[in-house]
Amino acid sequence: GRADGAFPANTSDVTATWGLPARGCPAPSLELLSAYPRQHALLRAQGRVMQYCYHAPLGNYMEALPTAFLLSLLLDLALVVHCDVRKGDHMAQFKTRMGDIFPRYFAGSHIDLGGSSAFYPLAANATDLRQDSEMFGELAPSLTAVRALLNIRAQTGSALGNPANRRRLREALGAKFADGPNLDGCLLRYLLAPAPRLVSIFERLSNRPAEGAGGSLSAVAMHVRLGDRFLGTRTDRRPDEDSRSVAYQRDPLRVMRCLLRSLQPVGGGAGAVWDRGVCLRAVVISDSGWVEKCAQRLMKKVAITPGVALHPHKSAGRKLADVALDKLMLDWWLLARSRGLLTFVDGSSFSRMAARFRDAGDPGGWRLQIGRELGDDPNVCAQPRPGETRLVEWTDSPLRLRFCAAAFKLSCTDAGLCALVRAPLTGEGPLAALLTACLLVFALAVGWALHRWLTPSSGERAARRRGGEARHVPLRTSEQPPHEPSDELSHIMRHADDD
Repeated sequence: GRADGAFPANTSDVTATWGLPARGCPAPSLELLSAYPRQHALLRAQGRVMQYCYHAPLGNYMEALPTAFLLSLLLDLALVVHCDVRKGDHMAQFKTRMGDIFPRYFAGSHIDLGGSSAFYPLAANATDLRQDSEMFGELAPSLTAVRALLNIRAQTGSALGNPANRRRLREALGAKFADGPNLDGCLLRYLLAPAPRLVSIFERLSNRPAEGAGGSLSAVAMHVRLGDRFLGTRTDRRPDEDSRSVAYQRDPLRVMRCLLRSLQPVGGGAGAVWDRGVCLRAVVISDSGWVEKCAQRLMKKVAITPGVALHPHKSAGRKLADVALDKLMLDWWLLARSRGLLTFVDGSSFSRMAARFRDAGDPGGWRLQIGRELGDDPNVCAQPRPGETRLVEWTDSPLRLRFCAAAFKLSCTDAGLCALVRAPLTGEGPLAALLTACLLVFALAVGWALHRWLTPSSGERAARRRGGEARHVPLRTSEQPPHEPSDELSHIMRHADDD
């Protein structure tokens, strides 16, 4: 593999590093490797191009890119990512368009995908190819330029589904290559190599993972896609609108424990041999800033791309700045090169296509997918075997308040607390323990105050006894009736009246 910082100076070096053949792909046809790059350059010079017109976010854009290449082969046109936007194009209202910025970060491994309409004078009157169903019909070579208006249904199967198309593509690509289990990733491997800008921002990344076997990074990259409701400027989103990575939202602390456990090599296993028994570097990628802050509080050496995560469509109506674009592209590149991936079952095309690109170059890469329920035991997050994808489906457990749960006594991290402002209060999180302790102290204080108020001191009891004795002296009040005179006194008074 290429040493970090040495960007290939010529096309042959690019091909040897990023193109085909690749360890995770069947052998392609010789025509695809030798004859087609020259044919593509000739078609491009003649203006016989197929413009890839899909103004989607990066994950969806990557997902349809292999299909766009297959369509260009069937149409006998040179694929370019530039698109002459026309009124009424799907998602053309967004000002950040992948076709405009893609060549700044990715160069072709075998063919040149860049250029603008100024290079293609014959493309001004390009006809539109629209995908109106799940599958394309039989496509014949085109003598004019074409704008391929693709959408989320543009999968490689939609181009290979027609028998005539499939026969021609198997001849062009090679039968084993076309029938391979990871055709998407292998085609991305054929199309993509890092441009100098992407290499530069990767080299400047703090805590950048080292390069391991086969060009992969000695890292475990966790992708936490919380959903569109965590992005943008809208305030009317419902709490359940496009909410993903549910397991993380339920208990971020346990998910972080899973990541920390996956960094440790399996003793005596193939993983320990691959990374020489040392811990892998953690990479955290998310559309939410507080997920990144959690990781930074928990670990000293975690790779997080600088800037604020923004969505080309959801975050703002204006065009994204260069720093936001750098973060977006570098996030995908880290996922696409990391040896291990930690994702969620309700993930996104962003991490899915990165995994396919990674698998094409490194068949030993592994993946952990966390289900919707979490539990206590982080050992289920131990590194899988090379090439394995494992579902981590824990069972939900009752609330347990253990103060040592935040210590994370694992060899790959320093102890620390995960300060989560918006974290739900569930599981073994330190916030639950802290809140319980505060409530307990408050209850004890109230109980002690009531006890002091209801239980007088010895001096107060003596004063109350003295006050009680004084109250026992008989007092005549106006309300008391006068005493009746005695019998003797009454007799004297009667005689006095007679006299």
